[in-house]
Amino acid sequence: MGKKIILFLILTVFSISTAGEVLKSFEEHLKKVKSVRGKFLQITTIEGFDEPQTFIGKIYITKPDTLKIIYKDPFKQIILVKGSQSTIYTPEEKQAIISKLSEDFIIVKIFKHLIKNKSLKEIFKVKEEKKTKEGVLIVLEPIEDKEIKKVELIIKNKNKLYKLKIYGKDSTVELQFAEFEYLDKKLELNIDLPADVEIIRQ
Repeated sequence: MGKKIILFLILTVFSISTAGEVLKSFEEHLKKVKSVRGKFLQITTIEGFDEPQTFIGKIYITKPDTLKIIYKDPFKQIILVKGSQSTIYTPEEKQAIISKLSEDFIIVKIFKHLIKNKSLKEIFKVKEEKKTKEGVLIVLEPIEDKEIKKVELIIKNKNKLYKLKIYGKDSTVELQFAEFEYLDKKLELNIDLPADVEIIRQ
């Protein structure tokens, strides 16, 4: 019993003393690069649905404020964010929606915050940071956003983002990164819309 108590105390002290240190290292590493690209599996669970929805895609981020997500499976869709404007292009529907960036895009909001060299601590409280088999788990709680319960990050060696999971009121969205690569060059991120695409401006 005594050994268990000592182990608990050691783990607790370690957890407190390192809280936020891995997140800080991750953010500091991002400040040194110009772009990021990755491949991911997205798992979306919605309350009331029996099975989660899965999507496969790629993400490209380049400073100061451009982000592109390409969903490849089960259907193709491209999301481009430049500054405060978003374009959502669905080839099957031959339609592109151009609008002001919605605050509902929490994944985009998180990445945009990071590529502006800002700390997530400006919009989240660090509730926990601990080692797991997958990497270091960082649990964040929104300071103001009431639609989000919490956000979890798992950071692996060399500051590689492995997982990003967002818990909403009635859904969760998890990104599992098969690749997460830092680049020292800027990326040209655009969408080439065919001539027959209907453009809807909102």
